[in-house]
Amino acid sequence: MNGSSLYQEFSKMLGAPDSKILPRILQKIADEREIRVLMAAFPPATVSELAGKTDIAGEVIQVMVEDLFQKGLIFFSKKEGEPRYYRVKTVPVPRQFGPLEGRHSGISSSLEGIHGQRMAGLRQGHRSVSVQAGDPGHPRGGHD
Repeated sequence: MNGSSLYQEFSKMLGAPDSKILPRILQKIADEREIRVLMAAFPPATVSELAGKTDIAGEVIQVMVEDLFQKGLIFFSKKEGEPRYYRVKTVPVPRQFGPLEGRHSGISSSLEGIHGQRMAGLRQGHRSVSVQAGDPGHPRGGHD
């Protein structure tokens, strides 16, 4: 499966099979190996189970799930035994807005702005970046 079809397949798994924008957002926030791990993380799985499903070494998976957790793309539960990692099952798309295309063209650039600020903060050692209404990257403000 080539890269773009991998992102499209994951978008389909998230409940947005016809979206043109969701695969582009995913390409900005996760590389292909990370997408493969996310695809394998439903139903919830341990590091060794994710390694078996993806053919990626367990030590590498451990680092990847920590990074994916920091990005807010994967979660974990530790009820008993090893932690089990899972992803969201679907991406909610409000009915009033329809698919992630078209009517609200500023949303895509706003998300990219917020993501860029967050990633810059993470690279500088900050855990979160606050984006306030009125800031250029905020979806409800900063647009002239």
